[in-house]
Amino acid sequence: MRTLLCIAVSVGMLTTCVSPSQSQPTNASSYPGKGYILGPDEGEKVLSHLMKVDPAMGSPRLAVGKQRLSKGRGISLHTHDAEDEVLYVISGRAIGVVGEVEREVVPGSLIYIPQGAWHGIQCLEEMEIMWIVSPPNFARQLRDLQAAGGDSAPESKRDEIARKHQQSDGRAFLRTVLAGSKWKGQDPWLRVDFDMTGLEATFEDSAGAKGTLQLRDSSADGLGFLGVWRRNASETGDVSVHYDFKSGSEITLRWGEGLQRRSLLLRER
Repeated sequence: MRTLLCIAVSVGMLTTCVSPSQSQPTNASSYPGKGYILGPDEGEKVLSHLMKVDPAMGSPRLAVGKQRLSKGRGISLHTHDAEDEVLYVISGRAIGVVGEVEREVVPGSLIYIPQGAWHGIQCLEEMEIMWIVSPPNFARQLRDLQAAGGDSAPESKRDEIARKHQQSDGRAFLRTVLAGSKWKGQDPWLRVDFDMTGLEATFEDSAGAKGTLQLRDSSADGLGFLGVWRRNASETGDVSVHYDFKSGSEITLRWGEGLQRRSLLLRER
């Protein structure tokens, strides 16, 4: 009887250890400092991310999360100025960019991003990624942004939170790669000269007609920028700009109805 009782108690303890109610933590106190185990869909939802590890869950030095991305969307170009990051592709296919490297990524691919390196992703199909950052500034940024209202937070507040956690967005990228640059192409973009912000440019066609181009925001695909062009008093339209990371000397302008027209520009200086 004593043996049977011991077996029953042991089985009961084992059942308690693996019960679903204990494998789905719901608050910070549920994540013990000695570690924990999470299933594929367990963690804490923070905006569009599934947080697996971060300071709020007990790790002061590391953060890990998962994110799903839709086809045609992406992660806009940015830098983490005080942390290293690893992106691991769980499923799907995309164009990944880091520094001067641009390459297709597939399940099993890994992107290593040292602090201060520009990076982004353009999804070619729906995908899921896992990210790891150290120190965990990005995780703190996501939680602060969620507390401020997420995408509905004022742009000034989102910028304040990004600066607090030392992240630079695409506008800083444009200042880095386009500020003061001059480009040549074909009509109507025979010459395009960017100012020192990298956000505005003047352009000229072969007939000498001049206009202005203003970049406003990152494109939905993650690796480009959207803006408007104007010429004379009545001519205006949308434009997108994609920088060629491999060469560093080409940009592609898309313009016209539905951004269907395409022009390749070469850097003069």
